[in-house]
Amino acid sequence: MSAILLSKGPVVTPSAIQKNGPHYLRHVSKKQFMNAATKLHQMNLGILVNLTSAVFVKKTPVEAKLMEEHYTDLCTMDQYIDRYFQPLPRIISSYLREKLVAMGLMEKMLY
Repeated sequence: MSAILLSKGPVVTPSAIQKNGPHYLRHVSKKQFMNAATKLHQMNLGILVNLTSAVFVKKTPVEAKLMEEHYTDLCTMDQYIDRYFQPLPRIISSYLREKLVAMGLMEKMLY
């Protein structure tokens, strides 16, 4: 679950972790991603949507701050903020970005 929270940008997909995550996490399967993303969704730390593939949209740092007691064992608030505002990996397609903006799940300025 920490791999999702510590991924670059506000949007995470299984392929983004496989391509851009730490080497020891690059073998994460889609099923493992879905299990972790579902748990984070249940903890109210993001939204899990299924568009062209499974997509986890992280809560904004302000929203995440309210839930901080749920994930302190996964990452610090400083780590979360730092990674949230990093540019999205190129593997997150422009189609997916525009779709999330249209759905109101992501701000255009974040990519």
